[in-house]
Amino acid sequence: MFWKTILIVFSIFLSILLYRAYVVFTPDKTIFESCLSSTANHSLKFDQNRLRTFQKLLQFQTISYEVNKQNFDEIKKCRNFIKEHYHDLVTNYSEFVDLYDIAEYSLLYSIQGKNLNLKPFLFSAHMDVVPARDLNRWKYPPFDAHTDKDFIYARGTLDDKGNLFAMMEALKEYLHAYGQPSRTFYVALTHNEEAGHSGAMGIAHHLSQQPFGHNGQFEFVLDEGTTILEEVFPTLNNPIAIIGVAEKGYMSIKYRIAMASGHSSMPSAPTAIGILARAVDKLESTLQPSQFGRGPELSLLHGVTPYLKFPLRLVMSNIWLFGPVIEWVLSRKPGTDALQRTSTAVTLISGGEKENILPTSASATVNLFNDFSNELEKSLSTAARKEPLDTTNYLACQCIVTEFIKIIRYTWLSKKDSSLEQSVFFSLNGYSTLNKMIELTVTRDKPVLASER
Repeated sequence: MFWKTILIVFSIFLSILLYRAYVVFTPDKTIFESCLSSTANHSLKFDQNRLRTFQKLLQFQTISYEVNKQNFDEIKKCRNFIKEHYHDLVTNYSEFVDLYDIAEYSLLYSIQGKNLNLKPFLFSAHMDVVPARDLNRWKYPPFDAHTDKDFIYARGTLDDKGNLFAMMEALKEYLHAYGQPSRTFYVALTHNEEAGHSGAMGIAHHLSQQPFGHNGQFEFVLDEGTTILEEVFPTLNNPIAIIGVAEKGYMSIKYRIAMASGHSSMPSAPTAIGILARAVDKLESTLQPSQFGRGPELSLLHGVTPYLKFPLRLVMSNIWLFGPVIEWVLSRKPGTDALQRTSTAVTLISGGEKENILPTSASATVNLFNDFSNELEKSLSTAARKEPLDTTNYLACQCIVTEFIKIIRYTWLSKKDSSLEQSVFFSLNGYSTLNKMIELTVTRDKPVLASER
């Protein structure tokens, strides 16, 4: 009787798993049907003329080094080229197309639709690029835009002049084929997404002054986006086009220690660099807690589940049961582990003045991409519990947390800014939480023992 009961329970349990795998998660075969868009009225073929236009965009050295430190001459040339090359958009369709210069270098194209009751949408891209370091690792010079049969080699092909070029060419071809659209939309091209915010802030302010701006929202915003991935999931034969629906928060924290000077022949132990090294080791060896199942990664997994094969389909369709196993698998690779937790990376470190002099200071910058479901204060509290400056001898955890929270509550946008203005700014600037460098200074002349607190 006992084993019969066990068998019945097991059969019911297995039936539930299989029901979810093959009934609840059923493939949508229509997604593999060809698009119905006709090519009779338009052509977006990547011909030699378009190749030359793209190469020209890539050849402008629109480098952003840091805030207010950019190659402004090249950015200005790039902006002028865009305005001149796509000048017909404004002259031929002046009844409903306008172009605005924003923050001196950024551009905003406004295409007014026929039906003003429809929510507008926004396309955005940026013309600046990050520096091309270590030129010896480049197959061709990064701003030559060299092309062979398969690739174009240049800084900015993916981030983000490729998107800029594609959006402008699609806009030009659409207006040529169909004329005025039904829905209003905008194309925002910013100049300092990589280092700064004036372009995004100016465009956000401009859009907030439009009739829909104070209490309306965009239908959608399309910016840099992600990539098309292949062979990401075992047994999945189709490529996956990832649609970004959220972006992690972003924050950089700078830890700095100042100490009295001394000579290396009579060293104090540990030195400022030694303290910082232990802190860095703890930060890297202790991960932020997993938030698996609380963010948009769950929708991604549910979306691909119907196209997987047994037994993976059985597992993925029953995350309620196999969640811990999936969480462990995701944690094996940095790319997938970042989907489920706040990532912590030590990106800059410095200290010392001379080889035989004890360092008077040492500093490290830690970059966090905050998980969607995790508040920044929680990430900071977790970072403090990792004892980044060794609480046993040097600093109380609570001091770190209090200092961080006080600073993190400041924002670049004032309370009077509309919600749309803030959301547009965040979208154009690349992050849902603004980059804010936080510096914490710790000064000590002697070790602080636990009993002294």
